Amino acid sequence: MDDYSVRTKAWLDNHFQRVDSDGIYVAHQPIYGFRVGHCETLLSVNYIRTAHIMRALSSCDIGSLLDVGAAEGHKAFLAKKLLGVPHVECCDLSSEAAKRAGEIFKLQARQADIHALPYDDLQFDAVLCCETLEHVADVKRASAELVRVAKKIIVIAVPKENPEDVKAERESGLMHGHINAFDASSFDYLKAAGWVICHKKILSRSLYRLRVGRGRVNLFL
Repeated sequence: MDDYSVRTKAWLDNHFQRVDSDGIYVAHQPIYGFRVGHCETLLSVNYIRTAHIMRALSSCDIGSLLDVGAAEGHKAFLAKKLLGVPHVECCDLSSEAAKRAGEIFKLQARQADIHALPYDDLQFDAVLCCETLEHVADVKRASAELVRVAKKIIVIAVPKENPEDVKAERESGLMHGHINAFDASSFDYLKAAGWVICHKKILSRSLYRLRVGRGRVNLFL
């Protein structure tokens, strides 16, 4: 694991141990419902993004799913509950996040570096990676790992931001900041390998949906 990832893991482990004044875990995702609180802000944005992700996943017959960068596992849990995916696993750079996913949602979760996922080739029908690639040290290496372990479909959600703003945040040294910027051509390098790339904008975020077939992938942003 590179030095940046090591420092990020330490920051995230602390982040996923947070509790409020009542001793209740402060979640990264809206795991308590829309009006209950005890989680980070922008609930409506989270719900809209999650709805688009579930819709993208539902377009394919899925028997197994891996959520990479899953935080406490809310989206992985919804895929299991709402879409009826029989086998769901999740992982996060933070061991504390993986622990929360196991405690809260009873998911099979483990600590893992996205640059070297501890899974077999084509192990999962579907792979989800939401709000993660903007934080990683090497986007192409991380993306290659998502492609390696996916058999049918990959769904990726990332922010669509001003590259100059991302550059400033990266140079500021802010922990767990956005150090990678994305646009409609960010994954065009995959075309040379026979991948078909499309894209869709949702709010201020971008949703990529990769359908994997025999030598072909359709990607929706």
